[in-house]
Amino acid sequence: VRLLRLIKMQGAMQQLMDYIAYGTTLLYVLILKIVLFVASIMHILACFWYGIGASGWVVKRDMENRSFVYRYSKSFNWALTQFGFGGSDIYATNSGESLFAILSGLVALVTCSCLVGMIADALINLQRASKEENLQFHLYRKFCRENRIPQQLFERTLRYLEVAVAKTKTRTEAKDIGLIPLLSEPLYRELLLRTWSPHLSNHKLFARLCEHEEIAMQSIVRDTLHEVYYARQDLIFDCGGVARHMYFSIDGMLVYRRHGEGPQPVNLSSDKYISEAALWLDWLHMGSLSATSEVHLLTVEANLFGMTLQDFANAFAIAKRHAEVFASYVNTQPLSRLSDLVTEPEPNFQQSAPSQQGANEVPKGHFRLSNLVWILRR
Repeated sequence: VRLLRLIKMQGAMQQLMDYIAYGTTLLYVLILKIVLFVASIMHILACFWYGIGASGWVVKRDMENRSFVYRYSKSFNWALTQFGFGGSDIYATNSGESLFAILSGLVALVTCSCLVGMIADALINLQRASKEENLQFHLYRKFCRENRIPQQLFERTLRYLEVAVAKTKTRTEAKDIGLIPLLSEPLYRELLLRTWSPHLSNHKLFARLCEHEEIAMQSIVRDTLHEVYYARQDLIFDCGGVARHMYFSIDGMLVYRRHGEGPQPVNLSSDKYISEAALWLDWLHMGSLSATSEVHLLTVEANLFGMTLQDFANAFAIAKRHAEVFASYVNTQPLSRLSDLVTEPEPNFQQSAPSQQGANEVPKGHFRLSNLVWILRR
């Protein structure tokens, strides 16, 4: 039973190691794992030592009349001395105890040698990684100095690089894993979808596609989705630019300023999506989006998104209905209410495609987009 418990504990520790990035934290966990392993070996040796000595040192020491805590502590103290820590006044009194003491010493010797080697190897790898990191930062500072990079730009880039390096120690990306290219294409697409679906599902259309059109979503994620990173104060898009991407915020803080609305911005946190209109309309950005912290985004490339949907009839039909409702809703809104943050029709808006007559009528004072993208012309 105790051996089974040790096996289960070993499995639990391995699961913990799988979720910890390489670095000092991993080293601390490795040391903790070694301490627990050595303590388990000592516990087993102590129990066997007491059992073998039931007719030997236990009787001579009159241990049977002592408390359980006292007997266990004396046995554990003897096991501890086999690893070279401390001393014990208990010695073997017969050949069986002597033979077990010799075997225990050999086990302790081999165990300590292996564990010390593991710790030394982890320390060497950590020092090597730290040395390489310091060398790269030194080379970057030298590059900026030789090319007379302005101090303000140098500080911004250096700050971003420091944050980026710190994140690589806590977050593992697919591109950093050499085994992933060995996956079959279907497995790789499924893996990508499971990775990003929690963020994409914040949008109703993508949530529906993830639930009912998984094969199509796997291709969309594989072919149209890209990870991008921005530093603090980076401009992601500006007013008047052609919108070519939809954005999903994964981490960091963004600020959106609509053109002509003065200095009052809209602050955006993670799990938000921006510029959905780029997927469905010939859209020009109506404001600017910038990062107020280091930002991690997912982008959906509009042209590739439409081309990928062509290969999946059901997914195309679902997206087309959504695009028609979205475009009809946008076309009925005053210009003052339109921005890159337009997401979906309000609950009281009729969820149906506009009639041909309604599509040609533009209410006075309303802004109407001239053309829908090809997805609505099919």
